[in-house]
Amino acid sequence: MKKEEIKKNNERFYYNIELEMALRQVFGKKYYHSAELFAYPKYVKEDLIDWIKRIRKRTIDITNYDLRLREMIFLNLECLENEVKKIDKENVDWKIIARLMNLVSRFLGYDWCNGEINRHVLFFQDGAQEWNDKLNKGKFKSSGDFFNHISKINKALLETIEFLEKKGLTLDEISCVLKISESTISRLKKKAKE
Repeated sequence: MKKEEIKKNNERFYYNIELEMALRQVFGKKYYHSAELFAYPKYVKEDLIDWIKRIRKRTIDITNYDLRLREMIFLNLECLENEVKKIDKENVDWKIIARLMNLVSRFLGYDWCNGEINRHVLFFQDGAQEWNDKLNKGKFKSSGDFFNHISKINKALLETIEFLEKKGLTLDEISCVLKISESTISRLKKKAKE
């Protein structure tokens, strides 16, 4: 690489802990201590293309019922990938930033360039994911602590359900009051009888 190119790249490519953390969010420990590699355009390009592929794969998983959203995200990822491929040849930083902003906006429910939310986004965790969060936060020291916590919550829910039933509320009404599904209520009641 010529001196002028090195100087030009040093303004754009450098030790980048923020990029390392962003990649670690998706790939985990694979990118641990990788921040220094981002001083080289070749690695930035390769790693961003890997990130795009992973996001594309995850998009398929989460957009089963919304083909328009999938189509628009794929189009955006394709454009982003094209810009990333130019990263060592020209300064496309603002184009990449704009594509990423567009991606985030779509994932948060914005569409049609009208400034309105056109999709409702629902985030939830299964039990294992919730356990992992709490374990990482240090809230539970063991799985026994976690299951005791869940047991207390379920007991309180059951007591509340029984109280509402005694007040004469129907299953549908209890579901509305507690903001949980009728099937969850039935499952809790069934488990309590076991």
